[in-house]
Amino acid sequence: IAPSYISKIASAGLTLPFTVNRLELGTSIVGNDIVALKRIGDPDYLLGYLLVVNSYQSVLNEANQNLILSSIPLTLLVLTFMIVVAIWVNRKLFHPLKRLANFTESITSSRSFNRRFNYSGGDEVANLAEHVNGMLDRIENQSIRNQHYTSTLETRKVELEHMANYDSLTN
Repeated sequence: IAPSYISKIASAGLTLPFTVNRLELGTSIVGNDIVALKRIGDPDYLLGYLLVVNSYQSVLNEANQNLILSSIPLTLLVLTFMIVVAIWVNRKLFHPLKRLANFTESITSSRSFNRRFNYSGGDEVANLAEHVNGMLDRIENQSIRNQHYTSTLETRKVELEHMANYDSLTN
């Protein structure tokens, strides 16, 4: 029996948690212990038995602790790599959207509908930029038409005022 196991049992004032006579030859698990029993001597002339008892719980706890401690650096490295990749992807994907948002905000504040957003690519941002530029085309054309109609209406207004005030009948 392992000396540490004996000292553990003796210091606690306990007895073995199993009966040696009832154990089978070979290795077995009894409670939290691994028990190995082997005959010493020939089958015809038995000298005794070799009994080895060791607690496997402490070994498993130590192995778990070693595994956790050895995996921390790799986990931190992978986590750092994933954060860097996430930041890069975030910037790569959202930078064009931020540019488009700033562009539309500047259009709104300046009301200069003749400007266009330059972006090339085959992604959704390029599709959105194309639609924004198309919308700006329609707004610009409508604005030009409105200015033309307003100019025409102002000219007609002046003509009508002139006709109302200087009619051939009223001189």
